[in-house]
Amino acid sequence: MPMQFSIDVERNLVLGEASGALTEYEFIIAAAKIVDATRGGALYRPMLLLFGEDLSLHNIDYSSLVRIKDQILRWVEIYSGRRVRTALVARDLTHVPLARMWQALTEAYPDVGTTVKVFDDEASAIEWLTAP
Repeated sequence: MPMQFSIDVERNLVLGEASGALTEYEFIIAAAKIVDATRGGALYRPMLLLFGEDLSLHNIDYSSLVRIKDQILRWVEIYSGRRVRTALVARDLTHVPLARMWQALTEAYPDVGTTVKVFDDEASAIEWLTAP
């Protein structure tokens, strides 16, 4: 499965792991599962999204990111007051441009309710996510 989300109880965050040939629909379906399973609680936790080394983003473009953003906005209408941090860990330089596009999109649409930062290592991302 190209996209999986789980709750990391120890670090109090949502862990997302992306691999393979990911599409926006797979992202949205996986996100919907964790949102539904937690009755919206996952939306209120910081998110650590790890881009796997085998991740292919050839199926995702700016329009795909807009569709993901639109779905998150629908959830935020139901579960209001979302203000979290999202760390994207993109170790492969080919993944960074898409991660930066997502960062820019969330800055342009603050109602998404997350501050996004792009990292090249997991330790720095976790440090930022768990900082007060």
